[in-house]
Amino acid sequence: MPHISARATDAMRNLLILMADDERFDETTKPLFNGSLMRAMPQSLVCAPSRMSLLTGQRPHILGPVTNHATQAAYLHPSLVEFAKEHGWATAAVGKVFHWNEDRPAYTIRPSNQASRVLFHDCAGKSQLAPGLAKWNHGVACEHAVENHFQDEQIATSAIGLLHKLSLLTISQSPIGTTVVTHGSIVSPASSYRGFVLLVGFLRPHVPLNVPASYMAHDEPTEKACHGYVPKQSPVRCNNCSRDAVRYYCAARRFVHDQMLRVLAHVSNQTMVVRTADHGLALGEGSIWGKGVSFSNLAMVPLEIRIPWHSPLVARDVELLDLLPTIAMVFGWRNLTLPGRSLLIAPPAHRAPLLTTAGCGASIRGHGVRFSVWWADCANVWQPIAGICASELVDETTECAVDSEAQLAIMRRALRDALGDSSDLTALPLNVTGGCGGSFLGHA
Repeated sequence: MPHISARATDAMRNLLILMADDERFDETTKPLFNGSLMRAMPQSLVCAPSRMSLLTGQRPHILGPVTNHATQAAYLHPSLVEFAKEHGWATAAVGKVFHWNEDRPAYTIRPSNQASRVLFHDCAGKSQLAPGLAKWNHGVACEHAVENHFQDEQIATSAIGLLHKLSLLTISQSPIGTTVVTHGSIVSPASSYRGFVLLVGFLRPHVPLNVPASYMAHDEPTEKACHGYVPKQSPVRCNNCSRDAVRYYCAARRFVHDQMLRVLAHVSNQTMVVRTADHGLALGEGSIWGKGVSFSNLAMVPLEIRIPWHSPLVARDVELLDLLPTIAMVFGWRNLTLPGRSLLIAPPAHRAPLLTTAGCGASIRGHGVRFSVWWADCANVWQPIAGICASELVDETTECAVDSEAQLAIMRRALRDALGDSSDLTALPLNVTGGCGGSFLGHA
């Protein structure tokens, strides 16, 4: 790594965001780097709209795309990358960050081919899923593969290289004449950047859950250790597949965390670090596997933040939408109109209800209940409420139906206000059943 004058880095403020794919928040979730760990609700239950919302600071139904399948042009909106560039920060990314349109013109260092989401080399045959096969049947402990065969290890290595390159670019506040020396050669005088932003997106623990064999050699977690239970009867149709799916998921999560720690070993104390994910998922709870689940405790993701020059943040339940306002306040970025609330500000006594949207419906959570609506025709781009075919009001703790006209009226109004939709929801039938459980709001 190049030698950089301490005076050159004193005034720099950098940002590193580490994103996992499909990492849920459960009872095994712990801080990875002694940051402030919060449980965050994403604005969407699938990858592309959730990532776009996180990085633009806007809700998916405002941006348009609410599934992974809108036209790629629909996902082009001003984001953290453009905001950072406008305010004088150098920018770069590697891995799966936006899901679509990874190579954005605002990047100072454009993503290389390693940013493409190609599966690792070994076990590739078992990694290619044929249409219709249950993805959860395809966890593989790659016996003959070493870690550098895996894309997440390559992403971490690329991120470390980008950290070094960005450090050279962003010595902006050094005294006149200060130079950067690498391998004994003068590289450049001070530049005009005020710091850098690096986005790093890992591919696991998204399926297929292929991992280095060494990660399966750890103490095997029980079903309960990975939150909830794994039912005997589930969409995974083979002996021990339910248990193995949980084991492979936990192993893939450990592998990603180790890659994040490799990157963090090269970060200076002038860098704000964020760790999060796009959405949670179910690992067999209620016989459900995968994403798109309206259960709040299965949708939530970890949000860990460390700001070395700021006191620790108050740990609490938040929205991913709150991250960009927090970043903007930390770095003094102005003139951004964002609906989220900076986490540097004391939490309000009463938080507004939490909204999530999908291609087939929407949910709003507050006052201990969750109100969801589904419409007959799913769409890739948000449409005004129309053709609603079902709704439900459930207790967030028990997941059992709530038969309360007063609470129903409150949540109907909250959903209409949150969506900015004037549709009359009062005529919706309340789907009250004697059972407990939730439903999918949509799919990827």
